[in-house]
Amino acid sequence: MASNDLVRSVSLVEIFSQPFWKGFASEGAGSYFRPLTILTYALDHAVYGLSATGFHTTNILLHSLVAVLVFLLVMRLVKSDHVALIAGLIFAVHPALSEAVSSISARSDVLVTGFTS
Repeated sequence: MASNDLVRSVSLVEIFSQPFWKGFASEGAGSYFRPLTILTYALDHAVYGLSATGFHTTNILLHSLVAVLVFLLVMRLVKSDHVALIAGLIFAVHPALSEAVSSISARSDVLVTGFTS
């Protein structure tokens, strides 16, 4: 990711028109398209440079936001504050989701969950 040209320059045209693994993958892997993930990496790079701490901070903030979205979704579905709070907290701390938060490269998992909540 650090050597990905899309991450180093915030060019919306390129980010939204190039595959995720541009320049890194074999010919068949070029269809992996994750423009919002690349955009967040590019914004992180613009703010934090190559500091892994900044990228991890963004992952934690995104995961926290998605936990709130899960709370709101469950609240709409079951109309119970207690059930929604429990669901949001379980989502926030469940160990199955730790890789999506701790691994910079798994940010697309957090983003897709946010957009489906």
